[in-house]
Amino acid sequence: MIKGRLNKFTLCLLALAVTGAIAGIATAANPHFVGSKSCVQSGDTVTCSFTIAGLGSQAVDVTISANFSCQKTNGGDQFVQPGGLASTDLGSITPENGRITVTDATLSGSCPDGFSANFGGAVSVFVNGQLVGQIQIT
Repeated sequence: MIKGRLNKFTLCLLALAVTGAIAGIATAANPHFVGSKSCVQSGDTVTCSFTIAGLGSQAVDVTISANFSCQKTNGGDQFVQPGGLASTDLGSITPENGRITVTDATLSGSCPDGFSANFGGAVSVFVNGQLVGQIQIT
Protein backbone atom coordinates (compact mmCIF):
# COMPACT_ATOMS: atom_id res chain seq x y z
CA MET A 1 0.00 0.00 0.00
CA ILE A 2 2.76 2.47 0.91
CA LYS A 3 4.70 1.41 -2.16
CA GLY A 4 1.71 2.21 -4.44
CA ARG A 5 1.25 5.63 -2.84
CA LEU A 6 4.93 6.38 -3.13
CA ASN A 7 4.88 5.59 -6.84
CA LYS A 8 1.84 7.83 -7.39
CA PHE A 9 3.46 10.59 -5.35
CA THR A 10 6.71 10.26 -7.31
CA LEU A 11 4.77 10.29 -10.57
CA CYS A 12 2.93 13.47 -9.53
CA LEU A 13 6.20 15.19 -8.60
CA LEU A 14 7.74 14.18 -11.91
CA ALA A 15 4.71 15.53 -13.81
CA LEU A 16 4.95 18.85 -11.95
CA ALA A 17 8.68 19.08 -12.65
CA VAL A 18 8.17 18.48 -16.38
CA THR A 19 5.32 21.01 -16.50
CA GLY A 20 7.50 23.57 -14.72
CA ALA A 21 10.39 22.93 -17.08
CA ILE A 22 8.16 23.38 -20.13
CA ALA A 23 6.69 26.58 -18.70
CA GLY A 24 10.20 27.83 -18.01
CA ILE A 25 11.23 27.17 -21.59
CA ALA A 26 8.10 28.88 -22.94
CA THR A 27 8.70 32.02 -20.90
CA ALA A 28 12.44 32.05 -21.59
CA ALA A 29 11.79 33.60 -25.02
CA ASN A 30 12.90 37.23 -25.24
CA PRO A 31 11.24 38.76 -28.31
CA HIS A 32 13.04 41.82 -29.71
CA PHE A 33 13.54 43.63 -33.01
CA VAL A 34 16.68 42.92 -35.03
CA GLY A 35 17.91 44.63 -38.17
CA SER A 36 16.01 47.37 -39.91
CA LYS A 37 12.36 48.05 -39.28
CA SER A 38 9.97 50.47 -40.94
CA CYS A 39 6.36 51.63 -41.05
CA VAL A 40 5.41 54.00 -43.87
CA GLN A 41 2.07 55.74 -44.37
CA SER A 42 0.70 56.11 -47.89
CA GLY A 43 -2.87 57.35 -48.16
CA ASP A 44 -5.10 55.67 -45.55
CA THR A 45 -2.68 52.75 -45.13
CA VAL A 46 0.48 52.09 -43.12
CA THR A 47 2.80 49.34 -44.37
CA CYS A 48 5.32 47.76 -41.98
CA SER A 49 8.30 45.44 -42.33
CA PHE A 50 10.40 44.09 -39.45
CA THR A 51 12.23 41.08 -38.02
CA ILE A 52 11.76 39.77 -34.49
CA ALA A 53 14.23 37.39 -32.83
CA GLY A 54 14.26 35.57 -29.51
CA LEU A 55 11.06 33.63 -30.19
CA GLY A 56 12.06 30.01 -29.77
CA SER A 57 10.56 27.43 -32.11
CA GLN A 58 6.83 27.44 -31.28
CA ALA A 59 4.34 29.26 -33.52
CA VAL A 60 3.52 32.80 -32.34
CA ASP A 61 0.56 35.12 -32.94
CA VAL A 62 1.59 38.54 -34.24
CA THR A 63 -0.56 41.68 -34.15
CA ILE A 64 0.20 45.25 -35.18
CA SER A 65 -1.84 48.31 -34.17
CA ALA A 66 -1.76 52.11 -34.30
CA ASN A 67 -3.99 55.05 -33.42
CA PHE A 68 -5.27 57.31 -36.17
CA SER A 69 -7.38 60.43 -36.59
CA CYS A 70 -9.58 61.48 -39.51
CA GLN A 71 -8.65 64.74 -41.24
CA LYS A 72 -9.81 66.84 -44.16
CA THR A 73 -8.85 70.20 -45.56
CA ASN A 74 -11.53 72.43 -47.03
CA GLY A 75 -10.70 75.89 -48.37
CA GLY A 76 -7.56 76.11 -46.25
CA ASP A 77 -9.35 75.05 -43.07
CA GLN A 78 -8.38 71.75 -41.51
CA PHE A 79 -10.94 69.57 -39.77
CA VAL A 80 -10.01 66.72 -37.45
CA GLN A 81 -12.24 63.98 -36.06
CA PRO A 82 -11.36 61.13 -33.75
CA GLY A 83 -10.45 58.01 -35.70
CA GLY A 84 -9.69 55.02 -33.58
CA LEU A 85 -7.32 52.11 -33.29
CA ALA A 86 -6.42 50.22 -36.45
CA SER A 87 -5.30 46.67 -35.76
CA THR A 88 -4.22 43.77 -37.95
CA ASP A 89 -3.82 40.20 -36.73
CA LEU A 90 -1.08 38.65 -38.86
CA GLY A 91 -2.03 35.21 -37.58
CA SER A 92 0.14 32.37 -36.38
CA ILE A 93 3.73 32.40 -37.66
CA THR A 94 6.29 29.66 -36.98
CA PRO A 95 9.78 31.06 -36.32
CA GLU A 96 12.82 29.81 -38.18
CA ASN A 97 15.91 29.73 -35.95
CA GLY A 98 13.97 31.76 -33.37
CA ARG A 99 13.11 34.56 -35.83
CA ILE A 100 10.23 35.77 -37.91
CA THR A 101 10.39 38.32 -40.73
CA VAL A 102 7.27 40.28 -41.59
CA THR A 103 7.13 42.21 -44.85
CA ASP A 104 4.40 44.50 -46.12
CA ALA A 105 1.99 44.06 -43.20
CA THR A 106 -0.71 46.73 -43.51
CA LEU A 107 -2.96 48.77 -41.25
CA SER A 108 -5.89 50.74 -42.65
CA GLY A 109 -7.92 53.48 -41.03
CA SER A 110 -11.60 53.90 -41.84
CA CYS A 111 -12.91 57.49 -41.93
CA PRO A 112 -16.14 59.20 -43.04
CA ASP A 113 -16.41 60.37 -46.65
CA GLY A 114 -14.15 63.31 -47.41
CA PHE A 115 -11.82 62.52 -44.51
CA SER A 116 -8.46 60.73 -44.68
CA ALA A 117 -6.82 58.59 -42.01
CA ASN A 118 -3.76 60.16 -40.44
CA PHE A 119 -1.57 57.83 -38.42
CA GLY A 120 0.59 59.75 -36.00
CA GLY A 121 3.25 58.32 -33.78
CA ALA A 122 4.11 54.66 -33.94
CA VAL A 123 2.89 51.16 -34.70
CA SER A 124 2.84 48.78 -31.74
CA VAL A 125 3.96 45.20 -32.43
CA PHE A 126 2.68 42.38 -30.21
CA VAL A 127 3.74 38.71 -30.04
CA ASN A 128 1.32 36.46 -28.16
CA GLY A 129 -0.23 39.57 -26.64
CA GLN A 130 3.11 40.87 -25.32
CA LEU A 131 4.35 44.25 -26.57
CA VAL A 132 7.66 43.74 -28.39
CA GLY A 133 8.11 47.43 -29.17
CA GLN A 134 7.04 50.29 -31.41
CA ILE A 135 8.07 51.43 -34.87
CA GLN A 136 7.85 55.12 -35.77
CA ILE A 137 5.60 55.87 -38.73
CA THR A 138 7.19 57.90 -41.53
